[in-house]
Amino acid sequence: MRIISFALMFLCFVLPQYFNAVASDRALAHTEKERIIYNNALDGAVEDAVSGLAEYDSGDEIYLNKDAAVECFFQSLYSGFGILEDEERQEWMKLYVPIVLVTDKDGYYIYHNYQVTGDDGKHIYQEWSEKCAYSFVYQKYVCAFTLTNQLRVLDTESGSCYEGDFHDLKGQLPEIPFLDSDASYQTVRQMAVADCISESMEYYMNQHNRIARDYGISYQFFLPDIPDEDWARTISDVSVMVLFQGYPYESIDGFYNRVETSAARILKKKYYYITRSDGVLYYHESSCSKVTDRTVPYESTKECAALGAYPCQDCTP
Repeated sequence: MRIISFALMFLCFVLPQYFNAVASDRALAHTEKERIIYNNALDGAVEDAVSGLAEYDSGDEIYLNKDAAVECFFQSLYSGFGILEDEERQEWMKLYVPIVLVTDKDGYYIYHNYQVTGDDGKHIYQEWSEKCAYSFVYQKYVCAFTLTNQLRVLDTESGSCYEGDFHDLKGQLPEIPFLDSDASYQTVRQMAVADCISESMEYYMNQHNRIARDYGISYQFFLPDIPDEDWARTISDVSVMVLFQGYPYESIDGFYNRVETSAARILKKKYYYITRSDGVLYYHESSCSKVTDRTVPYESTKECAALGAYPCQDCTP
């Protein structure tokens, strides 16, 4: 009799834990499937946004169609989440996308939610911010960086403005130490771009929290630690970055959060420049110290060679 009592006590203790463990494993497995579905939906949506971002005019000049990009993004996102025909859920989905960032070569835009209160209540709308510059202040100089080597510097005391490839400006602005080398320039440029974007995103994230609370969303939206590889894509080319946060999982008490970035890959083209020394033409990479005039770029070493130029022995393009 005692053995039976111990067995019953054992089963009463073990079975609930076993079934709880099985239920937990099933919930985790279902959550992982949800996460994969959400990842695929967000990946595809950001790629679709990038594909609709860059357009060319009749002169092959690139311009950014931000509205087309964000339209492509949301339509693809709705499709990935299976709500393409559900307008009510689409409106709620927008509350989980506090920020869509588009970086241009000389500034950036943030697509964000804002709220308007009228006679019939509060309404949410979306809009693009004005273009924000990649600005950095060093002593009396205000520097406006780009995603390339082009730089604009304003001397706030004299009012003088300098603009061009930073290699060409270092002789005119010896007081600015980060113009002395490629490494120091790129370090300061990347820091300035990332800091400007982070500050703006923090502002719009705080604004979004106030809006979300009015719609019963208790989740606290925040600016996450963005991986270095995402920053690298963002600050090196025209790109789209999306912050997707606070979306509740169906299977567990938790939230899906992710930062997704994709570059348009339109600023990666290398250019070469030709100089003349003792009657001989040489072609160089853009960063070569022997280049003093960058007004006439060439797109390939083959094009330079066709003009009779030889490769520079220093930069070995």
